[in-house]
Amino acid sequence: MRYNGEHKADFYIQSHGNHAGRPLKEPIANCFSVWSDNDHAFEIVYCLYSAKVFEFYIIGSVIPFVRIYEIKPLLMEHFDKSYCPKKLKAVRSAELLEKRLRLQLEKIRQLKFVTANHALKGS
Repeated sequence: MRYNGEHKADFYIQSHGNHAGRPLKEPIANCFSVWSDNDHAFEIVYCLYSAKVFEFYIIGSVIPFVRIYEIKPLLMEHFDKSYCPKKLKAVRSAELLEKRLRLQLEKIRQLKFVTANHALKGS
C-alpha cells in the first residue's frame, strides 16, 4: 500500500529514486507501507535489496522507481519461505557496521582537512 501518512506500518519500502526497493524503518515521501506477520520481513526485504533483486523491477529513465504490484508477489513468495534468523540478522548487522565505518571515514576526512589547513597556516 502506498504510504499516505495515516497508519503506522511494520516498515516501509522506498519506491522512487536510486535506492528504490530499500527497506526503511521510518516513512519517506515516496514509499510503500508493509504489514506482515513474518517476524523477519524487514530483514528479508533488506536481503532482497542487498542482493539487488529489485533491480530487475526498477523502471523509469529519469527517476527510477518500482511498482508495488510488481514486487508484491516477490515479497509474498519470500515471506512464505523459511530462513535462518541468524543469517538474516547477520546481513543487517553487517549493514550497521558498514554505516559506522562510513561515519568513521567521514570523521577521518574532516580531521585530515582541518589538520591540513592548520599545517598550511603555520605555527
